[in-house]
Amino acid sequence: MFVTACVPLRLRSTANLREHWAQKASRIKTERYAAFYGLCEVSPAWNQWETSPLRVTITRIAPRTLDDDNLVSCCKAVRDGIAQWLDTPDNDPSITWVYAQRREGVGEYAVEMTVEAVHDEKEFGNGNTIA
Repeated sequence: MFVTACVPLRLRSTANLREHWAQKASRIKTERYAAFYGLCEVSPAWNQWETSPLRVTITRIAPRTLDDDNLVSCCKAVRDGIAQWLDTPDNDPSITWVYAQRREGVGEYAVEMTVEAVHDEKEFGNGNTIA
């Protein structure tokens, strides 16, 4: 079983983003709560598989792709929002974080989040994966 949510959100590469500290805090807060409430709309809580390892896939949808290190860094606030929804820290060893991206048309931005229980030991890998 799995839960998937898609929220209209533009994730920017933060490596060369020069912004005021208040602007940055506002952007991070918006991204985190968009992920949290996007999952809350689909499923109010995730408690049915507390003991199962989880695979969480964060897919950035945008007209252009990022390289892998920028992809991971731009998804940090979304990862925090998902961890908040899961009610667990984002460094929990039972969660595998997978980062992906998909190209869409000009002006089309979104984030797709999928949380799924991993039942097969071969499928479970600890840490981060770039798809």
